[in-house]
Amino acid sequence: MPTQDELAGLYDVAKTYKSDCGYNVHLTELIHLTCTWIWASETRGSGASYFNFNLGHRRNWRYQSHDTFFRALPVRSGK
Repeated sequence: MPTQDELAGLYDVAKTYKSDCGYNVHLTELIHLTCTWIWASETRGSGASYFNFNLGHRRNWRYQSHDTFFRALPVRSGK
């Protein structure tokens, strides 16, 4: 899972497309998101952090069981 900072590095307000759930996504179209909220790797108890690709907000937290509009974006090492 990517960190909050890694997800924030992908956010680009100059690039916009409409996600399948109806919200604007500010990210290259080479990465297609079906919704705007992406889980990050940081956890705290039963909560996990996420990044909002619609608004660019970082350091948001939500219970891990909340999965209605949240998505995972797997990453791999460049090594």
